[in-house]
Amino acid sequence: MTSSQPELPFPPPPCDPRKPSDQSPVPHEYRYHDDEYGSLADGGSYEIYICIHCRRRAYVQLPD
Repeated sequence: MTSSQPELPFPPPPCDPRKPSDQSPVPHEYRYHDDEYGSLADGGSYEIYICIHCRRRAYVQLPD
């Protein structure tokens, strides 16, 4: 049985942690990691996501 997608002759380039997410050669692939809780004075609470390829962190603010 064959796959419907053709095989690439070489692997895609890795995501580049030095560039913003939208300028990386390939999209970052974020997975949920943890929550970080803080007071509003400290910026509030966030969900932390980490790219499975380059370990870049992304923070999403939780509603108060």
